[in-house]
Formats: sequence, structure tokens, C-alpha cells
Amino acid sequence: MKFFNEISKKTAASGCEEEIRSYIKSHLEGFETFTDAHGSLIAHKKGKGEAKLLAVAMDIPSLFVTHIEKNGFVRFCSNGIDKVLLRSIKVRFSDGAKGVVFAKKDDTEITDMYIDTGFSEDIMEADPAMIYAPPIKVGNTLSGFAVGNFACMRSVIDAANALEDVNIYVVFLAKTVGRKTSPAFLKQIGEKIGAIYSIDKTSANDTPGEDNTLASLGDGAVLKIMDKSMIASKKLVDKAMSFSKSVKIKRKVSDEYSCAAPLHTAYEGAEAVSFALPVRYIGQTCETVSPFDIDELTKLIIKNLEV
Repeated sequence: MKFFNEISKKTAASGCEEEIRSYIKSHLEGFETFTDAHGSLIAHKKGKGEAKLLAVAMDIPSLFVTHIEKNGFVRFCSNGIDKVLLRSIKVRFSDGAKGVVFAKKDDTEITDMYIDTGFSEDIMEADPAMIYAPPIKVGNTLSGFAVGNFACMRSVIDAANALEDVNIYVVFLAKTVGRKTSPAFLKQIGEKIGAIYSIDKTSANDTPGEDNTLASLGDGAVLKIMDKSMIASKKLVDKAMSFSKSVKIKRKVSDEYSCAAPLHTAYEGAEAVSFALPVRYIGQTCETVSPFDIDELTKLIIKNLEV
């Protein structure tokens, strides 16, 4: 819980990932780290065999200040947050200032909403505003804004630190607008990548009223075999399924995007596959994950990359 409490306080808006990048870097052990022009954090640990790439998104949906009126009210735009969620939501700024979003009615356009900050003079145009909904324990689950994102990062960090004698590049991707990832960092990796593993969150279908329980909370990790952006490598799918007896994993045909796709395409043929964490209420302020699933995802990553 400490990790989630700490990382949720870091600014992680697209293009403003300095705080969260520094925090993640402090949790990586034995890695050489560097940053590309887009702000992605690349960590490398030398080992045996062909290099493997493990990728996960680092930024999270946020708001950005577009204009500050004379009375101090802050106008804003959204990067990845539905306007329906914004009415009366609390936000925080990098300087510690907090505010609340006001909208006259549910169908108010974002251009007609504003953030009431009590007239904080330190806020400037283009400043990011993060949704303020700290993670909490709900029974045997964790819930809060972007908890699914943070959980994926947690699994990647734990798996990376546990791997030994593996030639691995771990990339925490910046500026992943709409799940569309910049592959620019690949130019800085001077050796061939044999396989790309992306870690994403995927919709858990055990919410009230749903009949399909393929990706329920507490069922372990999910293997995406097909989504909007790619078809996974059959070789890597078979490899992952070979561990199904010791690691709970279910295959899923998804209508979502994977951050592996642009990397797979940019690298001109490197085999790619996507593992996912079941998350309830994706994109809502109450995203919910199971600690068991986080642990199972970590095990799955380790078992596939260490072979």
C-alpha cells in the first residue's frame, strides 16, 4: 500500500513525467538508466542471451490549464479523462495547490467548466492538474484513480528487480496519448531485441450486470492474443500458456489497444505479446485491482523473461 500511496502523489501527466520517472528510477536495482527525447525511462540490466524488452506506460490521464481568469477561476483541457467524470472532482497541482472542478450540469462542455482553486497565484497556463483520488483499501482490493496504471508499474518493477542473468531493457513509456506509444527510444538501444513484452490493464468483466467473467478480479493475469492494434506472436503465446499450471492466466480477445503494437511495428518484426491486469471501472475515479492479480502478473513476467 505504501507504494500506491507514494506514487499517486507524483505528477505523471503526459509530458510532465519528471516526478514519477524519478520515483520509479529509485526503485530499480542494478540497472543502468537513461531517458529518451520524449521522456521515457529506459533501464538496462546486462545478462545472457538475446535482449528482451519489457514496456509499460508511465503517464496517466490528467488535465492541463489553458487559461486563468481575472477572478482566479482556472479553465482547462483534458488528456484522457471523460468530461462526465469531472463534475465536482478534486484536483491537485504540482505546487501542492488543490481545487475542485465546477460544472453547472452533467452535459456541460469542458470549455464551460472551471477549477476553483481559491485564487492560487502560483498556477500558470499549461500546468498539469492531476485527479485527486488517493488509493484506498476496499475489502481485499485496492481502489482509486489510475490504480490500474500504478499496479502495472508495480508488477514491472518487482519483476525487473527479481530477474537475474537476463539481458533486459525495461521501458516506462512517456507521452502515451490514447495508448499510442512513441517508439523513439528504440534508436538508443544498440542491440537487437528478440522479444517485446508489454504490460497493460484490461477491463474486468465481473462488474454488476456482466455475464462474461473471463477477466474477473482475483483470477490472475490475462494474456491478450488479439486486440485493436495487433495479433500477438504465436510463439510467445504458446510460451506463456505453458506456465498456465503454475500461473493463473486466461486468454482474451480484446477490443482495447496494446502499447506493444507500435513498438512491434517500429522494430520491424520483433515478436511481441501483451500481458494484462484485470481492472474494474477502467477510466473511472474508482479503478479497482486485486493484489493477488498483481502478484500473479509479476510471476508471469518473471517466468517468461527468464527463459
